[in-house]
Amino acid sequence: PRPVGESIAVLVLGLLLTGVGATWLWRNIEVNEQYRFDRMAARLKADIEHRFELPTYGLEGLRALYAATRTVEPLQFRAYVESHPMARDLPGVTGFGYAQRVPLDDGAHRYRVMHIEPPTRNAMAPGMDLAGDPVCRSAIERAVRSGMSALAPHTCVSQEAAQQPGFVHLLPLYRDGTDAMTPSQREATAAGVLYVSFGLAELLANTVDAEGQTVDFELFDGDAANDH
Repeated sequence: PRPVGESIAVLVLGLLLTGVGATWLWRNIEVNEQYRFDRMAARLKADIEHRFELPTYGLEGLRALYAATRTVEPLQFRAYVESHPMARDLPGVTGFGYAQRVPLDDGAHRYRVMHIEPPTRNAMAPGMDLAGDPVCRSAIERAVRSGMSALAPHTCVSQEAAQQPGFVHLLPLYRDGTDAMTPSQREATAAGVLYVSFGLAELLANTVDAEGQTVDFELFDGDAANDH
């Protein structure tokens, strides 16, 4: 028989090896799971960003239509919107619209909705002043002065805003033949804004990982994520 000391040494060595092996295995599992989570999170982030960008493609097409023709009649506007299968290519979209810039006596401006499609989901929108709400006015001014699209709350244009949260993409239009290079020039030559509104619930529907996994996520407006 082996000496007691040798048996204890073998036992201790075995336990140490088992512990090291278990630690290595657990660490390997953690690394693999972290890799899978990071990969899922990256895909989810890319998918959400793509869904937020999709509505702007429709706006760019509308801006090209306005650039090609001096005026866009309601039937032309409707034909353009109907040519886009919103339910498939633009999930969550509740309407495309055009708001014309109207000068006021005090030097301010209204942005009155002239066209809106589809009318069945936007019965309250025609004639509305998008700049009537201070938050919406700030977003419009930001878009006009930058020449780029800006986001505003869904409540600016949609009668469905009380039922679900959402956003509005605003894209500025400028008068034909103008060369607006600076913020002040853009503001002086602004003709109006094109917009597309969308609800978040529909926009983010079926945001599921390709491997069948599920990930909980939250969206924050502006700097709200810094508090979490």
